[in-house]
Amino acid sequence: GDCSALVSGAQAWYFEILSENHGVKDDNLKTMLAPIGIPILSLDQNLCSELNSLGSTRGLFAHNSFKKFSREIPNPKDLYERIIRIIGMLENFENQISQHR
Repeated sequence: GDCSALVSGAQAWYFEILSENHGVKDDNLKTMLAPIGIPILSLDQNLCSELNSLGSTRGLFAHNSFKKFSREIPNPKDLYERIIRIIGMLENFENQISQHR
């Protein structure tokens, strides 16, 4: 068999997974990481909780009308602080992954 065709097929399959993934919850992260051998069991539970919370907030606004939720708009400062916290957790996760290579 042709190894390059196998690798190309696997690469195309993986990029299709990435292109179809628009979520930010921990399951979305696991879907992206597991196929490339990154140990998803090492995901910090605090990171998972933050991602799931952010994903729920995102979904609430992305999939519903503005009128329905205009009174529930999150405080931008709170969202900013949440994002900064998540970025820090993702940087820690990236450092852990880098150590296992």
